[in-house]
Amino acid sequence: MRYAYLKTNHAVKELERVSANPDNVPEGGPDAYVAHFVRLTAGNPGLVLSVHFQPEQDAYIRKGNVEAHSFYWCSRLLKRFGSIAEKPAGTIVRRLVVSMRIYWLLFRFRPTHILCWAHSFPLWAAYLAARSCRARFVYSRHNRIFGGNDPLYLRLTNAIDRWIIRHADAVVVHGPYLRDQLLQVGISADRLVEYNWGFRHLVEQSQGDHEVPDINKNGASRIVLYIGRIEETKGIFDLLRACANRLSADPHAKLVYVGDGTDLARLRSLVSELGLGRNVQLLGMVPHRLLGGVIRQSTIVVTPTQTSFPEGRCMATMEGLIMGVPVVAPDWGPFPYLVKHEYNGLLYNADSIADLRFSIERVLDDASLRARLRTGARESGARLCDVEVNFSQAVKTAFDIAGTSPRVGNKAS
Repeated sequence: MRYAYLKTNHAVKELERVSANPDNVPEGGPDAYVAHFVRLTAGNPGLVLSVHFQPEQDAYIRKGNVEAHSFYWCSRLLKRFGSIAEKPAGTIVRRLVVSMRIYWLLFRFRPTHILCWAHSFPLWAAYLAARSCRARFVYSRHNRIFGGNDPLYLRLTNAIDRWIIRHADAVVVHGPYLRDQLLQVGISADRLVEYNWGFRHLVEQSQGDHEVPDINKNGASRIVLYIGRIEETKGIFDLLRACANRLSADPHAKLVYVGDGTDLARLRSLVSELGLGRNVQLLGMVPHRLLGGVIRQSTIVVTPTQTSFPEGRCMATMEGLIMGVPVVAPDWGPFPYLVKHEYNGLLYNADSIADLRFSIERVLDDASLRARLRTGARESGARLCDVEVNFSQAVKTAFDIAGTSPRVGNKAS
């Protein structure tokens, strides 16, 4: 058997980190998916392909039986055309170039099993390669399906995506919100496999003697914590503006960002411009083994994702609850599946900075509310500690389902 996996982010860096500690397969964090894929291959040849938006060179690595390629959307071929490559037409050409490379690498690898988390051109390339190689094709969904109010180009590409998803041999989804969405798209329940990440490791690691970053410095006792990608659509600037007045007036208030992303420099510049350097801490990437310890020090975890971002199953929300910390989240998409208003957190009107500010102030100022939400968060977190099906188990089940699919039969064994 030969396994291939197409995903987002930087698979080469992820495989390198996973291979450095092969006996410790992470159950969460950015490397977990590649780690579980390596486990799934069980020593058989494996290929991981990814596309990313960080301005870096294409990369390649081979570790044992698994090789990985990571592609930057702006290929070396198109960089010579300068700003033209950043225009809409250039964007389409760039994605076509990368997707053609994805198809060729998959076709040359001759996989018997293809797992795909991608959309638009890369997804189409992976599906075409699967059918060319007569491979079992399992689609993995992590983000929400775009809605009818999206721009025309998204509606067109999403229509093709939905057609491919409906014709996948099986589909794995992260959590009940995405399961409901895929059922609405037309995927039959017998081809859907739902999984979640367990978080017992996060609790156990947080109790160890690790060098956890201290976010309580300078007498901070009201700490607002953000965990995730540092990108505008994740609401990072909305959160800063919602907290700005409080941070300026309250010496005990602090806003902490954990994560990295394309808008980190802009965020750092805005913090400086607002004169909030003393009250805002940008930790960057924190090793997952230390994350629980950081969360424990916070007053609330805030997930200010805008509705323009296709959130599917917010890990930061689950990580906050598992550590017994209340969560403030928008009232759309997957968040109400996890955050129960006035029980383990607060839901605010999505995309409203004013309502986000009001919700944060409520938790910071009302000790009895804080205590009640913490109790609810601990109870919710206890239910998230252990799961019946994790990612690699779900994918294995999905490939078994794919083996009985009339589109593939038993030819890709």
